[in-house]
Amino acid sequence: DGEASGSFRTIEGYNLISNLEKVRDRFLKVGGHPAAAGGTIEAARFREIAELLNESVRHDLGAEYTPPSFDVDAICTLRDLTPQAVSELKRFEPFGTDNPQPEVLVLDLFVDQKRIFGKHKNNLSVILSDGQRTIEAVCWRRTDHPALQKNKRVHIVGTPTLDTTGKRVQLSITAVLAPEEVATQQSVEVS
Repeated sequence: DGEASGSFRTIEGYNLISNLEKVRDRFLKVGGHPAAAGGTIEAARFREIAELLNESVRHDLGAEYTPPSFDVDAICTLRDLTPQAVSELKRFEPFGTDNPQPEVLVLDLFVDQKRIFGKHKNNLSVILSDGQRTIEAVCWRRTDHPALQKNKRVHIVGTPTLDTTGKRVQLSITAVLAPEEVATQQSVEVS
């Protein structure tokens, strides 16, 4: 009906609600907390509002901004991500704010296939390959990512899980990094 809804996430240390308050009058509905929010707008105003929010972030962060680093629990290959290994991670449950789900970094994967799925067609599934093995990875509530292009090489930060059968490993994507981003902008800490 001419409306668009979405969610927002922010980087550590940046108050998202403060940013959204500056353009609250452009939203039909908006709310949340400093780290995450959601809102509804008139779909025709998407580009206008996106640019206003981006400009606000550029103004707030200015020259002091440095791209985020990723704190991962392990750097893995697809060979490492076996159903048995992922099952072992359940020993660390329950997961929550004080005990987040383990995240891994998998380097040098190629995008093989992409498909959009879900009741509202708002999730993206990609098949990633290291040349010998493949894995399904999911971007929840997102249908595209500039780095996820067929035959492109990417690095993936994500949470390994088992599919509904418990026999195949999947990745729930946290971040997609182009190889040049890792080399020039991103740092990764393994804890």
